[in-house]
Amino acid sequence: MYIFLDYDGTLTKTEENQYTMYFFKKFFEYHNIDFNKNIKLMLHTLEYVIKNDDITISNYDKYLNKLGEDSDKSREYWEEQFNIYYNEGYDEIKTIINPNEELIELLKKNKNNKLIFASNPLIPEICVHKRINFINMKKEDYIYISTMENSTSTKPNPHYFKNILRVLNAQADECVMIGDSDNDRACTKVGIDFIHVDETEKWKELLKDN
Repeated sequence: MYIFLDYDGTLTKTEENQYTMYFFKKFFEYHNIDFNKNIKLMLHTLEYVIKNDDITISNYDKYLNKLGEDSDKSREYWEEQFNIYYNEGYDEIKTIINPNEELIELLKKNKNNKLIFASNPLIPEICVHKRINFINMKKEDYIYISTMENSTSTKPNPHYFKNILRVLNAQADECVMIGDSDNDRACTKVGIDFIHVDETEKWKELLKDN
């Protein structure tokens, strides 16, 4: 069985919006950039990536290109600032991450399932790997990990799920998505079953039986 796993609100009890706002707060503090003047730009650009259906461009490039277009700084400027923070400051984000220990332990215990890290790919690979470490898992626990760099669409776009199925050469009826939002439930549009993380008995049964 292929198990697609959301991160914010699923593998962790930290909600996506809480993470996003804390990340930008710390990023701006690290570089002494005014939060109030720039947070709208960052959130608007994330929204742009989510709504952009061009599957010929990575989410990473969509985001940085848009920042370069909509701000008085270049794409290269923003890319450098983000990379500095990712390498030197990002580990502090762990302080707000609250792992869903029960789910994580079951996933670790059952080695028969093939795990897919299916958090919305709005975060670059270096940070995704750190986020996996934050919950005491390893990137090697997953057969596929969604990142900004390897994705050209986001949830709830059905293409996001179709692309992973294509890469894995998997059929939808071999897969289950565990998540916490309608973005995750969008997997049903391509035939993947959905279990809400609050449906504890369902995912316990799934992970026990496979």
